[in-house]
Amino acid sequence: MTGLPVVPLPDSPIGAMPEEATTPKAPRTPKAGRDLPAAIGVGLGLLILVIGSMLFFPAGFVVVATAFACVGVWEVHRAIATKGIQAPMTPIMVGALAMPVSAYFAGVRGIVVRPRGQCRGHRAVALPRR
Repeated sequence: MTGLPVVPLPDSPIGAMPEEATTPKAPRTPKAGRDLPAAIGVGLGLLILVIGSMLFFPAGFVVVATAFACVGVWEVHRAIATKGIQAPMTPIMVGALAMPVSAYFAGVRGIVVRPRGQCRGHRAVALPRR
């Protein structure tokens, strides 16, 4: 004996499968409602836009990156608003618009100086004077 439990064998051979197990089911439709070929096409189009603008027209890449940053800010603003958090949209959007442009034209100094100005603008909008 190996110490394992003994599995009893059935007295007769196993019967046929039930009819509902053998009938083919209707093909399932995607539940998310997304069209995968369209999503792949949009993704490839955006990839070509980003790489093409980066390689052949760098100022155009700044425009594309700024547009993507603004869409991201808008989506995050909407998402946190569903949880009851109210963020001031104007100074955040101004920062999202200004930071890529200042980084392109002023380099590292533009990246360092621009957020400080954005913080000052945020305080001016978020904390009204008494």
